[in-house]
Amino acid sequence: MNITERINRILFIMSYVSQNQGVSVESLAERVDMRPKQLM
Repeated sequence: MNITERINRILFIMSYVSQNQGVSVESLAERVDMRPKQLM
């Protein structure tokens, strides 16, 4: 994954969490196609 893709993923995660406060790590990880441990 290149730097642009990583930045886009981070921005998506920040936006998603902001709009879905209280979302579980498991749900978020599934949404961004990652394992919960990777996301943490």
